[in-house]
Amino acid sequence: MNVEEFFNLKEHPFKTTVDERYYFSSMQHTNAFDKIKYLIDTMGGLSVLIGGAGMGKSMLARRLIMNLNPDQYEFGLIIVIHTEIPGVWLLRQIAKLMGVENADEKDPIGTISKLYARLTELHSQGKKPVILIDEANMLTKKDQMEELRGLTNLEINGQKMINIVLLGIPELEDSLRLDPALAQRVTVKITLGPMQQGEIRNYIEHRIKFAGGSPDMFDPDAYNIIYNITKGIPRLINTLCYNALWQAKDAGMKKIDANILSDVAKSSLSHLGGF
Repeated sequence: MNVEEFFNLKEHPFKTTVDERYYFSSMQHTNAFDKIKYLIDTMGGLSVLIGGAGMGKSMLARRLIMNLNPDQYEFGLIIVIHTEIPGVWLLRQIAKLMGVENADEKDPIGTISKLYARLTELHSQGKKPVILIDEANMLTKKDQMEELRGLTNLEINGQKMINIVLLGIPELEDSLRLDPALAQRVTVKITLGPMQQGEIRNYIEHRIKFAGGSPDMFDPDAYNIIYNITKGIPRLINTLCYNALWQAKDAGMKKIDANILSDVAKSSLSHLGGF
């Protein structure tokens, strides 16, 4: 018998993959979403979302994408997976996501000309272009940031021609410093921190309810313990609760209590230190 069967769940509520269906509107995430969405709607240009590992940046990016109507927005997502991509590659990917055909890394001038023409076309159609770049802290080369700066210079009728949203861990600030002129063009910068202690219970119950479970799966005293162990970091909450459900199932227990959480923290989170 697996966890889902034991607890009568449709699916495991604490998967650590990014699943927009489980998005939880914490106070911080709601504030960040509203500010970035407003900037996009007003064609304000460049926004930056910074947060430590596991704070929910990628989930917020997916939430933004899900709220962009394709009839009103032309949008795309780039996930940077290593530091050595050349700036012209980044330009080509942005152009392709905006609908430019035959964008060529070997012809950056031609690519930017085609992209400008495409952005002008989108503007005439009343559509707002948006590019989200996740793991943007991996952009560690000056030429990468220079390409982004060039795009922030494109304007029409007093508005930016493309919105760019950069998401990354705090090292993203170092990336921005590679090009001070680009850093000065950041209209909105938001930093995500851990969830507040009072939000932990709502977060956990939100996920359990979506997965078809009962909110009383956790002992009332468990939530403060979860906060003390995870310090409010969403990814660690998911990891802790994921393993706690399995341990409870193996022990034949229908409720997650302090003893289970303590044991799981020592066994499943010991590699993080402090347990």
